[in-house]
Amino acid sequence: MNKDQNTKEADNAMMTEHCPDCHCAKDQFHRPGCDLERCAYCGLQYLCCDHAEQVPDDDRMRFNGSFPDQEACEELGLFAKLVPGQGWVACNRDEPGAFPDLNTLYATCQWNRQEKRWQRRRG
Repeated sequence: MNKDQNTKEADNAMMTEHCPDCHCAKDQFHRPGCDLERCAYCGLQYLCCDHAEQVPDDDRMRFNGSFPDQEACEELGLFAKLVPGQGWVACNRDEPGAFPDLNTLYATCQWNRQEKRWQRRRG
Protein backbone atom coordinates (compact mmCIF):
# COMPACT_ATOMS: atom_id res chain seq x y z
CA MET A 1 0.00 0.00 0.00
CA ASN A 2 1.41 3.41 -0.90
CA LYS A 3 1.29 6.46 1.37
CA ASP A 4 -1.71 8.00 -0.44
CA GLN A 5 -3.73 4.81 0.04
CA ASN A 6 -2.71 4.65 3.71
CA THR A 7 -3.77 8.27 4.25
CA LYS A 8 -7.11 7.73 2.46
CA GLU A 9 -7.86 4.61 4.53
CA ALA A 10 -7.01 6.45 7.76
CA ASP A 11 -9.38 9.28 6.78
CA ASN A 12 -12.18 6.82 6.06
CA ALA A 13 -11.61 5.00 9.36
CA MET A 14 -11.88 8.28 11.27
CA MET A 15 -15.17 9.42 9.69
CA THR A 16 -18.54 7.73 10.03
CA GLU A 17 -22.18 8.73 9.59
CA HIS A 18 -23.30 7.12 12.87
CA CYS A 19 -21.68 6.88 16.29
CA PRO A 20 -20.16 3.39 16.63
CA ASP A 21 -21.39 3.13 20.24
CA CYS A 22 -24.88 4.65 20.49
CA HIS A 23 -25.63 4.80 16.74
CA CYS A 24 -26.84 8.40 16.74
CA ALA A 25 -26.58 10.12 13.37
CA LYS A 26 -23.95 12.71 12.55
CA ASP A 27 -24.80 16.18 13.98
CA GLN A 28 -27.17 14.65 16.57
CA PHE A 29 -26.73 14.30 20.32
CA HIS A 30 -25.32 11.03 21.61
CA ARG A 31 -27.78 8.77 23.40
CA PRO A 32 -27.54 8.49 27.22
CA GLY A 33 -24.70 6.24 28.35
CA CYS A 34 -22.66 6.53 25.15
CA ASP A 35 -18.97 5.73 25.70
CA LEU A 36 -17.84 8.07 22.92
CA GLU A 37 -19.59 11.29 23.97
CA ARG A 38 -17.19 13.96 25.21
CA CYS A 39 -17.90 16.49 27.95
CA ALA A 40 -18.27 20.04 26.65
CA TYR A 41 -16.66 21.36 29.85
CA CYS A 42 -13.52 19.20 30.19
CA GLY A 43 -13.22 17.25 26.92
CA LEU A 44 -13.05 13.90 28.69
CA GLN A 45 -15.49 11.01 28.46
CA TYR A 46 -18.89 12.47 29.42
CA LEU A 47 -20.13 9.22 30.90
CA CYS A 48 -17.41 9.26 33.59
CA CYS A 49 -16.53 12.92 34.11
CA ASP A 50 -17.46 15.04 37.12
CA HIS A 51 -19.60 17.38 34.97
CA ALA A 52 -22.10 14.78 33.72
CA GLU A 53 -24.93 16.14 35.86
CA GLN A 54 -23.98 19.82 35.31
CA VAL A 55 -23.94 20.16 31.50
CA PRO A 56 -27.29 21.43 30.20
CA ASP A 57 -28.66 19.44 27.27
CA ASP A 58 -28.30 22.40 24.89
CA ASP A 59 -24.56 22.67 25.76
CA ARG A 60 -23.77 18.99 25.13
CA MET A 61 -21.57 18.10 22.17
CA ARG A 62 -23.12 16.54 19.10
CA PHE A 63 -21.56 13.61 17.25
CA ASN A 64 -19.40 15.12 14.51
CA GLY A 65 -18.68 11.99 12.49
CA SER A 66 -15.22 11.31 13.89
CA PHE A 67 -13.95 9.32 16.82
CA PRO A 68 -13.30 11.25 20.04
CA ASP A 69 -10.13 13.31 19.98
CA GLN A 70 -8.86 11.94 16.65
CA GLU A 71 -9.84 15.18 14.96
CA ALA A 72 -7.64 17.09 17.42
CA CYS A 73 -4.69 14.77 16.75
CA GLU A 74 -5.21 15.32 13.04
CA GLU A 75 -5.38 19.10 13.43
CA LEU A 76 -2.31 19.22 15.72
CA GLY A 77 -0.28 16.67 13.78
CA LEU A 78 -0.04 14.18 16.66
CA PHE A 79 0.62 10.70 15.30
CA ALA A 80 2.61 7.67 16.46
CA LYS A 81 3.42 4.21 15.15
CA LEU A 82 4.45 1.03 16.91
CA VAL A 83 8.11 0.22 16.27
CA PRO A 84 9.31 -3.23 17.36
CA GLY A 85 11.79 -2.94 20.22
CA GLN A 86 11.01 0.76 20.74
CA GLY A 87 7.30 0.94 21.46
CA TRP A 88 5.19 3.85 20.22
CA VAL A 89 7.23 6.48 18.39
CA ALA A 90 6.06 9.88 17.12
CA CYS A 91 5.74 10.02 13.35
CA ASN A 92 4.15 11.90 10.48
CA ARG A 93 0.53 11.30 9.54
CA ASP A 94 1.38 9.78 6.16
CA GLU A 95 3.78 7.11 7.47
CA PRO A 96 2.53 3.52 7.22
CA GLY A 97 1.14 2.35 10.55
CA ALA A 98 0.51 5.90 11.85
CA PHE A 99 -2.28 6.28 14.41
CA PRO A 100 -3.61 9.40 16.18
CA ASP A 101 -1.44 9.85 19.30
CA LEU A 102 -3.99 10.32 22.07
CA ASN A 103 -1.37 9.95 24.81
CA THR A 104 0.54 12.97 23.53
CA LEU A 105 -2.73 14.87 23.04
CA TYR A 106 -3.69 14.43 26.71
CA ALA A 107 -0.13 15.10 27.97
CA THR A 108 0.59 18.25 25.95
CA CYS A 109 -2.79 19.85 25.31
CA GLN A 110 -5.65 21.36 27.29
CA TRP A 111 -9.38 21.58 26.68
CA ASN A 112 -10.72 24.99 25.66
CA ARG A 113 -14.20 25.06 27.20
CA GLN A 114 -15.43 28.04 25.16
CA GLU A 115 -14.31 26.59 21.81
CA LYS A 116 -15.01 22.97 22.85
CA ARG A 117 -11.74 21.72 21.43
CA TRP A 118 -8.22 20.65 22.38
CA GLN A 119 -5.34 23.07 21.95
CA ARG A 120 -1.64 23.03 22.83
CA ARG A 121 -0.76 24.21 26.32
CA ARG A 122 0.96 27.56 26.45
CA GLY A 123 4.08 27.80 28.47
